[in-house]
Amino acid sequence: MRALSPLLLICALAGCCLPLPFDRLDDAPPPAPRVASAPPPAPIAPRPAAPVVPAAPAVPREELEASKISGYSTDCLNRFSERVYSSRERYLSWADEETGPTGRERIVYGLYTIYDPRRCRAAVGEAARREPSMPDAERAAEAYAAAVERLYPLLARADRYYERETWRDDDMAGGRQMHAELLTAYEAFASADRDLRREVEAVQDRARAARLVALAADPARRAEYLVERTMDQALRVLRLARDLDIEGGRYVAEDPAAFVAAAEALRGGVDELLALPPERGGSSIGGFREGAEELLEATLTLMRRVRDGDRLTRSELSRVGTRAEWMTDGSYGQLQGRYNRLVDIYNRMD
Repeated sequence: MRALSPLLLICALAGCCLPLPFDRLDDAPPPAPRVASAPPPAPIAPRPAAPVVPAAPAVPREELEASKISGYSTDCLNRFSERVYSSRERYLSWADEETGPTGRERIVYGLYTIYDPRRCRAAVGEAARREPSMPDAERAAEAYAAAVERLYPLLARADRYYERETWRDDDMAGGRQMHAELLTAYEAFASADRDLRREVEAVQDRARAARLVALAADPARRAEYLVERTMDQALRVLRLARDLDIEGGRYVAEDPAAFVAAAEALRGGVDELLALPPERGGSSIGGFREGAEELLEATLTLMRRVRDGDRLTRSELSRVGTRAEWMTDGSYGQLQGRYNRLVDIYNRMD
């Protein structure tokens, strides 16, 4: 089963076109020797035309676009975004955003570094050389790579400063000097991340819709269709959950009925996936089923909070928006973590 690429599903490029066969001609038999009284040899019949082999069908534009930008997901967004946001959260967990570090903090945690950005830069360059032309997505990817390249040395320098506790020797002068530069770089990255994510999601949505239509029409690919549909349903739930607000200690949806309907659609899709005979799904579908069931559990718990107006406890509220949010049953953080795990399983499927 061919996987689509993540956070964010990217359709794989269809197979390459097959070259037409060469026109192989059999050697004609030599003409018979002429005999004085023999009639002239019959003319050699024209060779039949070589069979025409139809060219492979054209690859849909949606798949070409998704294939072109697949590196934006695997080598940029999925590799850097979460880490950069975690670095910012770590830094501002102890340093005041307005005043910056002072050296009088109870604990100085420092921040997190990121990977070398060359892999993202290479993916952006490769995509720029491929067809079709996608100027908006290419500009967004260029800005993202530039933002990562700006952060990389700055975070490394700040990390050395705090890991070596140099702030104890200069009364946090270096920390105060870097503070504004860090915040500006974090904000530039957040803007670039939003723009690139929007472009990638739009391309993936088009590719996924076309792929689902094609798979639904092919009974032999029923298992693949159910997997793709489950991912589509899961993404719909995630996007609605992403827009939830918390008011009065409760999760509030702009359209609660839409969120409930999306959760119920996922429930139906997962049930249908689980009912598929094991031999129809291939060796890798077992792990996907398990991940889908775990995501469904988190989805239904969150849906009930929205539908029934259940309050979050004080402890649960304290985790909202932090890396510990996944620990709260029926939270957006838990749902997001399980969705990302399902994407990881999906992207490693055969």
